[in-house]
Amino acid sequence: MAIFDFIIIGGGTSGLVVANRLSENPETKVLVLEAGDNYLENQFVNLPAGWPTLLETGKDWDFTTAPQKGLNDRVMTLPQGKALGGSSAINSCVFTIPSQASINAWASLGNVGWDWKTLAPYFYKSHTLHKPSDADVEQLGLYNKLSTEGKSSGPIQVSFPSDLNSPFQKAWNETFDKLGYGFKGNIDNGTAVGAYSPPAAIDPTTKTRSYAAKTYYEPVKERTNLTVVTGAAVTKILFEGESPKLVAIGVEFAHEKTLKSYKASKEVIVAAGAIQSPKVLELSGIGSPNILESYGIPVRVANANVGENLQDPIISGVSFEVADGIETIDGLGRGEPEALGKAMNEYMTTQSGPFGRAAVNSTSILPVNELQTENGREEIHKLLNTAHPAAPTDPAYHKVVRPLIEDPEQGSGLLFMYSAQANFGANSAKGLALAEMPENFVTVSAMLLNPLSTGHVHISSANPDDMPALDFKYLTHPLDADLMARHIQLLDKITTTEPFVSLLKPNGKRNKMYAPWKGLEDVKQYIRKTALSNWHPVATCSMLPKENGGVVGTDLVVYGVKNLRVVDASIMPLSPRSNIQSAVYAVAERAADIIKSAYQ
Repeated sequence: MAIFDFIIIGGGTSGLVVANRLSENPETKVLVLEAGDNYLENQFVNLPAGWPTLLETGKDWDFTTAPQKGLNDRVMTLPQGKALGGSSAINSCVFTIPSQASINAWASLGNVGWDWKTLAPYFYKSHTLHKPSDADVEQLGLYNKLSTEGKSSGPIQVSFPSDLNSPFQKAWNETFDKLGYGFKGNIDNGTAVGAYSPPAAIDPTTKTRSYAAKTYYEPVKERTNLTVVTGAAVTKILFEGESPKLVAIGVEFAHEKTLKSYKASKEVIVAAGAIQSPKVLELSGIGSPNILESYGIPVRVANANVGENLQDPIISGVSFEVADGIETIDGLGRGEPEALGKAMNEYMTTQSGPFGRAAVNSTSILPVNELQTENGREEIHKLLNTAHPAAPTDPAYHKVVRPLIEDPEQGSGLLFMYSAQANFGANSAKGLALAEMPENFVTVSAMLLNPLSTGHVHISSANPDDMPALDFKYLTHPLDADLMARHIQLLDKITTTEPFVSLLKPNGKRNKMYAPWKGLEDVKQYIRKTALSNWHPVATCSMLPKENGGVVGTDLVVYGVKNLRVVDASIMPLSPRSNIQSAVYAVAERAADIIKSAYQ
């Protein structure tokens, strides 16, 4: 049986970071087991705008949810990367830094050493932010958006859209400024609020996707002490002893139709993501005894927190027909040969055009103003106490989330815009990207940043090949529905205010699911018909005290087991106020240092 110092389960966004850093020591033997394949040479993976073609293919786990009671019992899909590089290989490239307050919230829940001050250097260590040209600053209205610290110097290349010949971005920023939501802070140090144009994980020189496999693996793949096996599906973790002296000693996995076992002399590191990591633990006998025993799996460590506390921001929005003569990328969504040919020619000849950019180029983090009054705070308090979801972290979570909602310098929602129609109500991310109508549109969407509704993910059988049972329980907490509806309602103001309104066709069409709403309840019903996941699940192996819902401690070691850690989005106890890509890289970088320090 082959022996390695460290075996990493999952060669995704976090797993490859840890593998890179641990294998810097040539004496340390590292094995990475990735269920997906290597797509480093795949043109659609490398193409920033190629992500819709990757969904619902072999590169996507394409998970399916249980019927969502809060969304009219709709069954939806959840894209997650089944590839070397994980979801960083198939996401839409948007790269945002979470707020300092949302990271400090992790520490406030009992995680000493996981505050913004401690984690900030790891954000900078993981990426390099390339400042935009003067011309792009003018085009995007990026004035005073960046700090002058210049600390970022990591492998992931992050850049702003260039040569963006569109009026939407500047109009977006100016409209929010007029409405009192102008930009404050800096986008690169966790202080951003208001409207701005976000960067993306795109190499500004090659205009290709910058992701974990390309930046953390490919440059070091010739290291003789680093072994990466693709097409390797882990079936369980191997142990010696009994709890509380249980020790992880290796991994069993299926590869090329053969079941194999390798030993780890130091540690097994689970980095399979927020959906798969709890599955690996449960298949190995770590989880709720009721669940494990129902499938005949011997209980190694009883911890009912495994797979619980699942959080995932949802999105909904409206598409608005644009004024005549304004260019959008709807032709690409409709698969029009002329539009596809033009875009590909631009990309191949000058690395410009829509294929080299992220889909989202404008965002706004904002509060709900009316909830910051005395009456509004009373309403929040009432809604917080209307329902009590099952997750054991809720009382502490409420204490953390409430000030974020009430603070005008923070934000409970993120609005974002892209210049194409969205097929809301499609129940899948791929369906959302399809342009069904012949006209051209701009879409404005809202994302709920800190949902109070928590769900779970658990094994559905003892067969490792079976998909897990996934239930987000979207909008089952009344405050989530109320906040989300108010953010969607704000679209009425944005799209009737200059200069943005001048870009829209008067009395133009909307997306097919849209119907004018008369009040907040109508908006809530629209959301229940149209909302989708924004692909950012976290917290299923939460870093928390065990009595408060934890699965791992601040050293990321699984409670009740020696030599077993979890390092991915599943350890985040709360959703960071952003998409999670940057936070996953930062967590993995910090985890690598924690692991190294344990063996010095």
